[in-house]
Amino acid sequence: MRTVLIMATSDIAEAVAALGGRVLSVEPRLGATRAEVPAAKVKELAALESVTHVQVDEDIQRDEPKP
Repeated sequence: MRTVLIMATSDIAEAVAALGGRVLSVEPRLGATRAEVPAAKVKELAALESVTHVQVDEDIQRDEPKP
C-alpha cells in the first residue's frame, strides 16, 4: 500500500475503495484527500477524470549524522 495525497474536483472515496484502498482523511476546503491505495493502482487513480493531482509519500533515506 502507498499513502497518497489526492487533489480532486469531487469526492473520490468510492473510487479509492473500488481500487482496493481506504481514505485516511479529507480536507474539503482544499479538495484534498489522503488515502492508502495499492502501489499498482496509483496510476489508475491518477487517470480518473476528477483527479487533478496525486502525490505519493516516499521515504527519504539519509546518511546518519557523523560526530
